[in-house]
Amino acid sequence: MKNKVLYFKGDHEVREIASLTKIMTAIVSLQLAKELNIDILNTYFTVSNNASTTPGTTAYLRLG
Repeated sequence: MKNKVLYFKGDHEVREIASLTKIMTAIVSLQLAKELNIDILNTYFTVSNNASTTPGTTAYLRLG
């Protein structure tokens, strides 16, 4: 099934590039975690002060 669209919804809707970036980041992160056998439900990361105070984000990251 190469080069065949299986499903689409709202393909003509305009979306903000940030939304697409967040979706692609999530997809790539989950794929990598699966490849590396990372338990995503029990893995934690430290968030820097810079990341937690960056304006324009809606990730709601907290320092620590």
